[in-house]
Amino acid sequence: MLDLTLSAYTQLMNTSAQLAFDPYNFSKTEVGSVPIYYKNLPWAPCIHIYISFNTGAFHDPVGKEGLSHFLEHMIFDGSPSLPDRKATHEWRKTETLGSWNAYTSHYNTAYHLKCLPEKLKRVLTLMKEQVFFPLLRDEDVEHERKVITQEAWGYFQNEKLLAYIREFTGKVFPGHSLSRVSSALGWPETVALISAQDIRTWHKDNYHTDNMNIVITGNIDDTSIQLFKKIFSDTPVAAQKPPLLENIPTPLLTEITKIADEIGLIKEQVEISISALKDLPLFKREHEKAFGALLQDILHERLRDEKALCYGVHVSTRRSSDYINFGIDIKTSEEHLNVVKETIDAEIHTILHTENYKNRFEQVKKTNLEQLRAQEHDSDDIAQTATSELVRIQKIKTLSEALSNRETMTFEEMQNAGVYLFDKKYIVTEVVLPSRKD
Repeated sequence: MLDLTLSAYTQLMNTSAQLAFDPYNFSKTEVGSVPIYYKNLPWAPCIHIYISFNTGAFHDPVGKEGLSHFLEHMIFDGSPSLPDRKATHEWRKTETLGSWNAYTSHYNTAYHLKCLPEKLKRVLTLMKEQVFFPLLRDEDVEHERKVITQEAWGYFQNEKLLAYIREFTGKVFPGHSLSRVSSALGWPETVALISAQDIRTWHKDNYHTDNMNIVITGNIDDTSIQLFKKIFSDTPVAAQKPPLLENIPTPLLTEITKIADEIGLIKEQVEISISALKDLPLFKREHEKAFGALLQDILHERLRDEKALCYGVHVSTRRSSDYINFGIDIKTSEEHLNVVKETIDAEIHTILHTENYKNRFEQVKKTNLEQLRAQEHDSDDIAQTATSELVRIQKIKTLSEALSNRETMTFEEMQNAGVYLFDKKYIVTEVVLPSRKD
């Protein structure tokens, strides 16, 4: 066990090289062709486990969108030792601290839980059984179809909004998986077409050793890792699938405006969303994050603090496996719509094409560095972040690397990232106007 005192953990110095503890500096081993990434956190009372398959909504067959997510639901409906949902639910409560769960993204499906160290052997055995040897009965498929359809309508809300989402994604992402997969849920009509045999075949083709990884954090030691290797030594094997890589298309529109009633919504304010998706750039992720942080800081000051035109501004930057997303979201009143849009354009131009905000950039950079150093990481946060990083960049970026990238970043590098993100050919402005009152 690692002997790590509280003072050593909290003593994060001013440079990344002097980190006393890096939560994302993982060890790695393998069982067969399955990589196992593990991080001992000796203060943790339990063990967190993530099993992730490189199969998600973007991999779903055309016309069967939602298949990966459907299979995810079926894993909880019974296995040889836990033959039905009730038995699975009881096991979840008594042995996994109520944590046994899963999620499906565009690129992966992950199953996760936590348990006390003394229960690890039985928990691992039954976790593996449920994931690799589910019963996948016809009657359970029909049960889950009802549940997933309800879940889908909770997302799409109504026919008008569903039609608008189809229109929007079709015009903004023509020919890309994003145009046919708005959500990992699929569409109500494609969920209706998925058969039990589809699910069984999808499970056989995708749930195997060459399409997965395991991430473990918490109260673990060498004995724990050897137990993982023993239990997962005989999991199914199949040919590895090539990575899914697509190029982001140029949108067929740059602005769309709808009244809330037209798309089945009720809104009291104008909602403005300015976004762009582009292929992955060569610069580091910290560069676009710095642009987003600086822009949010300035827009909040201009639009909220000075002019009181909105409650807040949200600027986001996010990377997936093969594209990068930039977005600005603001709610305001209809009479202020043009002022808000003009202010956004003016401030982005100032950031990207002048040095007026160079000192402001250094200030924001310093704050972000301090926030990163001050961030607290629990066992599940570390495991979940590591799993996501493996999907996104096929490695786990250390905190030391992230800090170093921020510390060495220049104003010009931040500007270059912003120029790449705010490319007029890819910028789409969506405006939803308030509901019209009779």
